[in-house]
Amino acid sequence: MDVDQLDEKATEVVDDIANRLPEKGAYVLTLKGNTDAAGLHEHNYELSKRRAMVVAAYLAAKFHVPAYRIFVVALGPDQPVAGNKTRSGRSRNRRVDITLFTNAPPTEADEEPAQSAAK
Repeated sequence: MDVDQLDEKATEVVDDIANRLPEKGAYVLTLKGNTDAAGLHEHNYELSKRRAMVVAAYLAAKFHVPAYRIFVVALGPDQPVAGNKTRSGRSRNRRVDITLFTNAPPTEADEEPAQSAAK
């Protein structure tokens, strides 16, 4: 699928992550855009970048996250989390992985794994 918009479920995931951002102190977000393996590689890399940029724009507009705190990485089909032979697998591979890095001491909430905003 050639979709680069946040659906309702993805918006909820991004909202949840953004609501846990530190109000003070340094942090950086990495947004890793991913696609399934269908189609041309060049197109998939561009699509994965667009997906991550949509999340970045949403975070900037709704949560006022400064651009210097967001790093976008376009991975295309390079890091699948499921097989690409089934519809379900391809769907799971179309996502944006969000990782929060801080210099604050770890807390119990920080021990949760990175989350994905699926497309």
